[in-house]
Amino acid sequence: MSASRQQNIYEAVHGTIGHLQLLHSIHNSGSSLKREAASLFLPHWYGSLASNLASCCIARQLPVPQFVIHLYQLSFTSDLMSTKLKYASMLYCSGQCAAAAQVLTHCEGLLGPDVHHYCECDERPQTGKKQSDAHLEAGLDGNITKLLKSHSTLCVRFSIHERNCVPEHLQYEMFRTMTHEDQQLRHGHNDWMDLVMINCVPFLYYLQYLVYRQLDQPVRKMTALQKLEDYVRQPGGILGHGDTAGHVLAHCCELENQPDDAFDLYQQSVLHEPRNNIANWHLARLLQ
Repeated sequence: MSASRQQNIYEAVHGTIGHLQLLHSIHNSGSSLKREAASLFLPHWYGSLASNLASCCIARQLPVPQFVIHLYQLSFTSDLMSTKLKYASMLYCSGQCAAAAQVLTHCEGLLGPDVHHYCECDERPQTGKKQSDAHLEAGLDGNITKLLKSHSTLCVRFSIHERNCVPEHLQYEMFRTMTHEDQQLRHGHNDWMDLVMINCVPFLYYLQYLVYRQLDQPVRKMTALQKLEDYVRQPGGILGHGDTAGHVLAHCCELENQPDDAFDLYQQSVLHEPRNNIANWHLARLLQ
């Protein structure tokens, strides 16, 4: 690892610890409203710290220590499953596929009509489902914290410092801005373009596909692939980062030796979103 990269990781970890210290201070001495807000943000920062540290361990081919696992566990109440999926992704990337499969099975069991999938980071036009009646009913008691933590999912996000906890194909999403024309269409509020961002549901099925493929369980692998394809191709479109969902399905097609299907998916992605789209690179790669 280069000295500059090591310094960047150190700064990221130090910054995350600083955010956690501030939130703990607010949680311990702030007003009731501030304490409630801190309780919502703390798990997300625990998950970020865990993933940063785990990424360093994986880069050095070291086992992820127990205290990092504990940090992941502290993150699990951030929302219904986004940080649990980050944990499963780390397990897959560190070669712990059987453990990853168990976490993914648990996550799939959490899905239901009362769960709403939020994506506020992408300002590009998107469709997606509105809140279901079951989700609205879950919030009738006025407990917003419970609604967010038990009946809602957020996008899964990974920074560059967490990249070793991300399946290799997904890491390319951090580099979707490739040309000057791409850069001209970016704005300050689109910093998510430098991250891996994916909705929980397609990430769940993609991880299941990869894990069951590694465990040599073809029936379960193909079941996960079918669920991913049904999600991507569902009528009415999908909520948030549909290009990335299509890209992971295309990767599965590549792994299934179906390059034409993969090419079509990448091409559809570019037709829908021609700029700031890593699918341009994937198309060029397949044409070689």
